[in-house]
Amino acid sequence: MAELNLSKMQFEFFTTSDELALEISQALVSINCCTWCILRFLGEKRPCMYVNETVNELRQLLNAKDDTVDCVICPGCLGILHKYNTSDFLQEINGVVKKEDYEFIDYQCSLIVPVCTILRQHSIYLFLQEKHGSVYCKIPEEEISSIKDVWKWFCGPSLSKQLNSEFKQKSPFEISLIFKYEDSEKECYFLLETNPNEFQRRKKSPFDIFTRAAVFKAVTTLPDDVFKKNYQTPCLTPVKTIDCDISCNFDAIFIAGRYLKFSRTLSQTPWIIDGVRKTKSSVEEEICSAMSIFQATDFKFSSSGREDVDVRMLGNGRPFIVEILDAHRCHAVNEISTVQKLINKTSDVVKVRDLQLITREDIHNLKEGELEKSKCYMALCWSSSTLTPENIQLINQLKTIEIQQKTPLRVLHRRSQAVRSRMIYDISIKETKENYFKLYISTQAGTYIKEFVHGDFGRTVPNLSSLLNVDCDILTLDVQGVELKWPPQLDNDMDAE
Repeated sequence: MAELNLSKMQFEFFTTSDELALEISQALVSINCCTWCILRFLGEKRPCMYVNETVNELRQLLNAKDDTVDCVICPGCLGILHKYNTSDFLQEINGVVKKEDYEFIDYQCSLIVPVCTILRQHSIYLFLQEKHGSVYCKIPEEEISSIKDVWKWFCGPSLSKQLNSEFKQKSPFEISLIFKYEDSEKECYFLLETNPNEFQRRKKSPFDIFTRAAVFKAVTTLPDDVFKKNYQTPCLTPVKTIDCDISCNFDAIFIAGRYLKFSRTLSQTPWIIDGVRKTKSSVEEEICSAMSIFQATDFKFSSSGREDVDVRMLGNGRPFIVEILDAHRCHAVNEISTVQKLINKTSDVVKVRDLQLITREDIHNLKEGELEKSKCYMALCWSSSTLTPENIQLINQLKTIEIQQKTPLRVLHRRSQAVRSRMIYDISIKETKENYFKLYISTQAGTYIKEFVHGDFGRTVPNLSSLLNVDCDILTLDVQGVELKWPPQLDNDMDAE
C-alpha cells in the first residue's frame, strides 16, 4: 500500500499523524466503508475536499476498490454516497425537474436518509473508539460530517450545472431526495426494549414510531455496552439495496387583499351538502379561479371572519389570504395587479382591492385580534308597529351595550352550545318609513346581528325587540366595514381595472 502523505493532500483530519490516519482508513476499508465515509469518519469537514480528484487520489493511496462500480454497499451510508453520486443519477434528477415543468431561479436540495443510518454511524463510531481510542474518545460523534452534507458537497456543483441554476439554502424551490431502505425500521426494533419510555407513547406504524428525533435521543442516552449488546458493532454490510424517490415542490405563495361581495346568494366558500351544491359559486372560487396563472396544485382561502350567504360585504371589503400551493409559475407574483384586474373584470358578484404579496409571517395579522376588532353593519329592519320618536330616541341615545348570546338556533347543528358575551359599541335608527327602518350598528367581531335584532326566542339578551318593546325582524343585512388595518391599502384599488 502506498504511503499516505497528509501534508501533500492537505487534509484536515481528527489526527495529524499520517500513520494513525492510515490505520483508521484501513480499519474502515476492512468493514467496506466507501471513500466518502472514510473521509467523513476521519474528520474532514471542508466541502472543497469532497471532489473527484481528492476522492480518487485517496482511493488509490488506500488501494481501495472503486466505490461507484463495486457491488459492495457501504455500511455507513447504505450506498447513498457512492451509488447515488453519479452523473446518471444527477441526470435523473434533472429529468424529473424538467418533467414537472417548474419555473425557478434557484433551488435547494433536501435529503431524507433512512433512520437506521443514525444507528450505523454510532456503531462505526464505537468501533473506531475501540480501535483508536486515543483519537475518537476525545472527538464527539457530532463532529463527524453527515451523509446529507457530504452528498451536497460532492454532488451540489454538478447538479447546479445540470439544472443551470444556483443552489441556495433557503430557496423556495425544493428538490427532495427520499432514500428508502427496506430494513431500516427493523434495525431499530431493539430500541423498543432498551428505551421503552421513549417509544411507549407511539402506537402508530413503525415509520411513525421510529422518528429521527426519537431514535437519536435513544441512541445518545443508551450506554455503549447496552448498544453493543443489541446492535452489531461495527455494523454489517447491507445486502439489500437502497431506493430513492425524487420529487419537487415550490414553497407556498401568500397573497392578501380585501374582497367585496354584492350578491345575497353567494357563500364565502363552496357550499356542498351530500354532494349537492347549494350555491352556484362562492367568493373563494370567484377569486381563486383568476389565480390559475400560477399553475398551482391547490389553493387555500381564509379570511377575517365571514358573512352569511344572504349578507353583502361592502365598504372597504373583508381582509383575506389565498395560500397558493406548489406553484409551477412563480413569476406570476409579478403579475398580481393583473390578477386583481382579471377578478374584477370577470366577476359580477365579487370585487377585490389591495391585492398584494405577503410572507408567511404576515398571516397572523389576519387572525390577530379576532374578537377585539369591530365591524359596522347596516340592516333593513321591520317592526310590528311603527316606531315612535321616543323609540328612536331611546335607541340613538344608547352607548356601549354588553349582550349575552346563546348559540343561535340556526347554527346550533354545527356550533357547540355556549353563551358568548359581546359588545355593541354604537347603534342608531335612521330613515324610518311606516314599519320599516334602517339600523346602523357597530359591534364586536363575532356578534350575531340577526339574533340581536329579533332576539332568537330570548336566546340573545338584551335585544332590539326587548329594548323597543316591539317585535322586530331583519330583512337585509350589509357589512359596511371590518375595522382591521390590514392588509395595507394600495393605490391600485378596484378602480384601476
